[in-house]
Amino acid sequence: MASEWENQDCTNLNNFFCYAWEPRLIVLQEKKNWEEALVYCRTHYTDLVSLTTEKDYFVVNSKSMEILTPTFWTSLRFMDGSWFWVNDNSLPSPTSLPSRPAKPFRCGAQNNATGIWENRDCEEKMNFICYHGIW
Repeated sequence: MASEWENQDCTNLNNFFCYAWEPRLIVLQEKKNWEEALVYCRTHYTDLVSLTTEKDYFVVNSKSMEILTPTFWTSLRFMDGSWFWVNDNSLPSPTSLPSRPAKPFRCGAQNNATGIWENRDCEEKMNFICYHGIW
């Protein structure tokens, strides 16, 4: 069935539906370094979690009670002079992250107690949250 545009009278009543896409969040209580967490999420789900909206923060913070480590991995990464989410969503400015982190501390985690983003050693092992987006 092909979709085509058509002209209709503005007083016609037409059917419609609304759809709100929400990814499913999966808390992994196993400890992995940042790269291992990213690969795991991309292999088994969709990606490592990004927090790009206020709603994301609310949903992730409600799931963070299941986290067993003081911090958990997010998809924040520092490369080529800037922080970014690996799914290319924009990062709000300013953030609590340093503008020029030392070499091993270029991966982003969220502190479970404070909710603040932290730069951490990418080899550190901690829990993480994946999202699974079904289109």
